[in-house]
Amino acid sequence: METLREDLRYAVRMILKSPLLSGLAILSLGLGIGANTTIFSVTNALLLQSVPVREPARLLAVFTTDKKNPGFQPLSHLNWKDVARDGEVFEGLLGYDWAPMSLNVGGEAQVVFGQLVSGNYFDLLGVRATVGRTFGPREDEVPGRDPVVVLSHAFWAKRFGADPKAVGQTLTLNGAPYAIVGVTPPSYTGLDVGVRPEVWVPMAMNKQVRTGINWYEERRGLFVRTVGRLKPGVTPTQAQARLSVIAQRLETEYPNENKDAASPSSR
Repeated sequence: METLREDLRYAVRMILKSPLLSGLAILSLGLGIGANTTIFSVTNALLLQSVPVREPARLLAVFTTDKKNPGFQPLSHLNWKDVARDGEVFEGLLGYDWAPMSLNVGGEAQVVFGQLVSGNYFDLLGVRATVGRTFGPREDEVPGRDPVVVLSHAFWAKRFGADPKAVGQTLTLNGAPYAIVGVTPPSYTGLDVGVRPEVWVPMAMNKQVRTGINWYEERRGLFVRTVGRLKPGVTPTQAQARLSVIAQRLETEYPNENKDAASPSSR
């Protein structure tokens, strides 16, 4: 059991270091945080054509790059919320965070791959439930209010024998009951290459899921994977320009955390 936990921790660390989002163009916003230069940046697609989502060409991954942490990094939760509220170039901006969870089965604990996701995660991707439903935006509004869970098709088949009556039952995660509201289609296995989530819960449940260190209110904590859907007719170049404006605003509003703004780059 301990070996499984260590393997899981290692796998999640690898995901966090190089989250290869399936072929999304990558957008970038120039933003300095503290003494570092941070960029949320855009590059062309690689692999998303193989992911069964709605209109993948309009999806862009938003990452942070930092002089102290080379390569593409996630956004902080607070920066993600600010970018998501803008609404100029994106129809919506989803966020997700990997979180291993303890599942109680017959009095014994098992580790499952889970994700904390924004309430618009499935809708923005165009992923519909095979059984039941996915999340609604209101289920991600109030911290800790909505302990609900969506199961992957593989996990549903393994744990519940693909029984539709699983919807409405509860799943005990990290010692707390979560109501099962739906099951994803078998074709959808997440956005990251090489690892598949087994369960999804609303991001507003982060304090219940992340019972140790929790960086959701730290503007410097970089862990929210971000994907935006462009509005019709908006180009990545236009989105890049808008992100530059957002970066300048965040630098002004939060000078202690976001200073020394850098010029945005794309590749």
